[in-house]
Amino acid sequence: MTPVKQDPNAIAVAAPKLALVFSGLGDNLTSVARHDIADGRLQVGTVVAPEDLLELVLSVLEGRGAKPKSELLPANVLVNSNDKLVWYQPSRIAPFWHVTNGERCGFNIKWPAMVFAVGKLSKQFRCVALASDERPDANSPVYDLPMPNAYHGGGFCLGNATLPREISVSTMAGIESCVYDAVKTHSSNSQAIKGGETPTSYWNRKAKARPKTPPSITKRDLTKIGLLGSWLASA
Repeated sequence: MTPVKQDPNAIAVAAPKLALVFSGLGDNLTSVARHDIADGRLQVGTVVAPEDLLELVLSVLEGRGAKPKSELLPANVLVNSNDKLVWYQPSRIAPFWHVTNGERCGFNIKWPAMVFAVGKLSKQFRCVALASDERPDANSPVYDLPMPNAYHGGGFCLGNATLPREISVSTMAGIESCVYDAVKTHSSNSQAIKGGETPTSYWNRKAKARPKTPPSITKRDLTKIGLLGSWLASA
């Protein structure tokens, strides 16, 4: 029998190997099942753990000759997962912009160290204060941000500020500016500063004292809301 010669110019056609079936309730997806394909038919499925989906995607990239991107993370990044970006920013001297009696006012203050947490898909944005500039860990205490527009527990009213379309390490500075550079219009948290003084009143009082250095806030005036690990887990 003469062997059949294969056409060297023939294009290989990818054959279906498996299918993923997503199940859920309403608009919420709750599980994923993998079904192998044999003779053009779906076989009995097995549940796939969410973390295993990434391995399947990576195997596709490798099959196409592509390599997953990797990046060297800045030292202040705490979490960079598929759904969340978390980082801290040491204290800094920056303007405190706010509205008082309908007028925009601004002066430099020493902002406390902060932790920013943003959902990459949900765009949920939260930020809290730290008592020191040291890199925090799961057991580090976090505090309400002592600023107007900040809510108890880490929420923040962005007002007219807009988060970048892409939430990534490269857009962290743009996300931070939504807090540092935005004009604060209202005090949303009566617990932000111990003693009940509003953040606007607190910073104005500090500024009127005309200190030689930009006014700052001490740990004793901050309101503790928990530990960093549990705060992140509550999102």
